[in-house]
Amino acid sequence: MKDLKIAFVWTPWDIQQTVIFSLIKKLSKKNITISAPHKADLVIYGCYNWDSKLFHLYKILKSRIKNIKINEFIRRYEMKLVNSSFFDREYKPVTLYYSQEPLSVDYIKTDFSITYHLGILKENHLRYLDWKETCDWSSEGIIRQLNSTATLFGKYFLIDDLLKPQGDEFLKKGKKICFFTSHLNEPRRTFYQELSKNFIVEGYGRAFRKIKNTFSSGVTKFEVMKNYSFDLCPENTIYPGFINARVAEAFIGKCLPITWADQNINYEFNPKAFVNLNDHFQDNFFSIINNLKDDNFLRQFTKEPLLLKRPNLEKEIKFVEKILSCL
Repeated sequence: MKDLKIAFVWTPWDIQQTVIFSLIKKLSKKNITISAPHKADLVIYGCYNWDSKLFHLYKILKSRIKNIKINEFIRRYEMKLVNSSFFDREYKPVTLYYSQEPLSVDYIKTDFSITYHLGILKENHLRYLDWKETCDWSSEGIIRQLNSTATLFGKYFLIDDLLKPQGDEFLKKGKKICFFTSHLNEPRRTFYQELSKNFIVEGYGRAFRKIKNTFSSGVTKFEVMKNYSFDLCPENTIYPGFINARVAEAFIGKCLPITWADQNINYEFNPKAFVNLNDHFQDNFFSIINNLKDDNFLRQFTKEPLLLKRPNLEKEIKFVEKILSCL
């Protein structure tokens, strides 16, 4: 059996615990070996090149030289350094861009791309969302160690739990709010300040080192959420289609999710199962804050599941098969 040699460039450290990599291993039916880019059959690119020395140089130059052409030249030079050894080979590797960050689908030019972007009609692009990475897909024969998100949360989600109504457990926990965040950049600071005027809001993560420490103690989000009615879980940014696992984490943790997200989140999740602060800027959150104090308002969420239909990996499987057919 011929080995399938795969290289990773600028990918997250837990790339081998992703569903996509697991499907590549399963569907290729080959022995997978991790190799250098210039020896690989398949090169998977991420977007985390800000760890490279060149990227730090790029940031310095960008701050001092406001010239788009120069910035683009540096980015292309960085890509050339990675790809330069490809030209010494008899054949080029197949390349895949895999990113769940709010960056352009064209951030890196590759044969295939997997991102969260909506409305990309290219045959070689797959829309794939981060919350699926935190689901238990053992029913599909995918057995993984916990990835970084699941490690912080404490476990993978059972899909059946996302299909069940929330229930009334969150109503019995005193209307306190937990908030996991590494920063308080706007609008997160405003969310925190306005909610703190009306509720007890307890923060966790780097932004709250003086209030609560990080998870070096081994405490998981799932354990922390047992003590809270609500989880303030805004997205990192508003970008069409960008949705991570935070709302699903709150739902599984038996908290009412209070998010700030692009309206297309309704395409993925039942909008009756969470509060989206993006809908409440017009009155500076006055109405929704009062509603969160009202048990009659809150009871409507008890009957709602987060998912209205069972997810599957059919598109992901077909896409990985397309990639493998090019190898």
